[in-house]
Amino acid sequence: MLSSADPAPVSPTAPVSTDATATAATDVAASDVSAHAPVKAADKPTQQHTAPHSPAKRAVAPYPAGFSRIVLTAHMRNLEPGRTVGELVPYPAVKRLYLFTELNGYAGQVIQHRWYYQNELKTTATLTIEDSPWRTYSENWLLDDQQGDWRVEIVDQRQQVLYQYSFSYR
Repeated sequence: MLSSADPAPVSPTAPVSTDATATAATDVAASDVSAHAPVKAADKPTQQHTAPHSPAKRAVAPYPAGFSRIVLTAHMRNLEPGRTVGELVPYPAVKRLYLFTELNGYAGQVIQHRWYYQNELKTTATLTIEDSPWRTYSENWLLDDQQGDWRVEIVDQRQQVLYQYSFSYR
């Protein structure tokens, strides 16, 4: 697990690469959802952070076509997700969640991560997929008065829900 002493995460979109030329050091702004510009070629994460598989557990639902990883996590570092949080997210221990996605074949398209609290849309992150394969994530802050049922959806540019994951914040 990461601690507050760990370095800031990189920008949440970048192509998957094995180029070990540089490590990104872009700060993520503290907002409801982050959907920043992609990491430039010179800022690609090192090979250590771009392994095709991570120890993070796969989410329960099957992945849609073209998705190799989807992870709901409380920690991100260098475009790699921490452990999957599961269906019960502990309050008040967790205050922010990330939905990490790694996908192939979506270059030039736009996807959205939509965060719902008690079936009401709270935040939408619009993410442009610039290359294939590609990694990206959104983040959502969980407020004290938002304990209860949540879901996060991945939606394609035709507004078709490709994936959804439900969890409870208690």
